[in-house]
Amino acid sequence: SLWRSAPPGVTNETVVAALRGTLERLPEVDDEVRCRTLLALANELFEQAPFAEREALVDEATAMARRLGDPVLVVDACLVGFVALWTVRTAEDRLGRATQAMALARETGQERELLVAATLRAVVLGELGRPAEMTEAAELARAEARRLRIAFAETVLHGLEVPWLAMRGEFDECERRLEELRSLARAMTHFDVDESMAACLLALRLWQGRSGEAVPMLRQLDSGLPEFAPTIAVYLWRAGLEAEARDYETARGIQIPSDGEVPMHMVAHAAELGLYLGRTDLAAVCHRRLATYGGMVASIGASLAIGPVEAYQAMASAALGETARAGAEADRALERAREWGLDVFIAWFGGVRAAYDF
Repeated sequence: SLWRSAPPGVTNETVVAALRGTLERLPEVDDEVRCRTLLALANELFEQAPFAEREALVDEATAMARRLGDPVLVVDACLVGFVALWTVRTAEDRLGRATQAMALARETGQERELLVAATLRAVVLGELGRPAEMTEAAELARAEARRLRIAFAETVLHGLEVPWLAMRGEFDECERRLEELRSLARAMTHFDVDESMAACLLALRLWQGRSGEAVPMLRQLDSGLPEFAPTIAVYLWRAGLEAEARDYETARGIQIPSDGEVPMHMVAHAAELGLYLGRTDLAAVCHRRLATYGGMVASIGASLAIGPVEAYQAMASAALGETARAGAEADRALERAREWGLDVFIAWFGGVRAAYDF
């Protein structure tokens, strides 16, 4: 796992202080230890430091690794940099990092690093709305994971693929993947295994039309991860619990910040909620935030893909009364969904268009 020494949403101040102290004592010259310390600090600061600070640390470390001419170090810079700078707007850069890491890891015989790079490459291809390439990359990564008996990678890949399978209506395959995840969960203890299982169940129940069953699980997530608030309201609404969705939205006072890093899944569901509730303020912010990500899928990085970004742009436009713009965006969304084979998504979104006349 490439993640951090603290749980999600938390920074390990002891580790951060140790890394900062190390940088102060190390000579400011190209050196492997200094390079690794810069990378580790950028990664540990993910929940605390602004993107620009993390980017500066990663850029310095990556340039240093390349100057040192150490391919093993360059692989680590690519992989740790991928995770430390993980946000929707870095998707193309992260694809480049994962692709380079794969090539170098293969050349240098780094089996585990090759697996990590292949897994991350599959993830970012999904984010970028390239599901055929995502599936090919995931198959390669899964074969390596099984050969090396590294089950953690399999949990990530299931979490990545099940939402796509659910949007296609391949529910039996989703259930089979969930059973595999349960088997993995019995064999290992890891927060991310539970997270992958939850993400798969949330996706499956949503596209099966059983979103109400997933609300208790979402409420548990909401206690520690407030970015799930729009999703809870949307799941309630789609389950036909419209009054409860309104009450929940009122109690939470759901807002989307106009700047800063926000999961695309949160913005997309807030846009959908803006349409349902007539929240033009919410719809306006969401439309602006989604506007630059056409062609991508709305997701939380490695999991919970919920369809083309353009579909949620269209709902935001419809909420704002921009019917012509909403129609054009919806047409693009459906064209992309047909290309991706998302039959269940297409049926649902067609119903939304008919209901709200855009």
